[in-house]
Amino acid sequence: MGEINVIPNKNHYRLNEICSLLNIKPYVLRFWESEFPEISPELKENGEKIYSRKDIEAISQIKKLLFENKYTIEKTKMELQINIKQVNLPAPIKEEAKPLINTDNIVKIRQKLNEILALTSQWKKAFNQN
Repeated sequence: MGEINVIPNKNHYRLNEICSLLNIKPYVLRFWESEFPEISPELKENGEKIYSRKDIEAISQIKKLLFENKYTIEKTKMELQINIKQVNLPAPIKEEAKPLINTDNIVKIRQKLNEILALTSQWKKAFNQN
């Protein structure tokens, strides 16, 4: 069984996407859902199942244990309970980080705050002189 080449960096995945990415049949994935609580897709209002990256990691680990290591379902369950985080997935594709706040806006805000501070200092001086 080959390793997964690339897992798209998304928040959710559909059943057919996972089956294609991991090279497993949909009926196998549905069976694994009934056997392994580590696979817990969300059910949309229309009945479609949506899987998270955590689900993909669990599915990949299950596949490795069952197909490559030749574990039984019971032994795979025990192994997952010991440590599900030992997943050998390639890192997600990292998108270029975008700043959350425009730095030009920060400079403008700082200038306005300094103006307000100067005004309050002037008012304080004027108030204390009277």
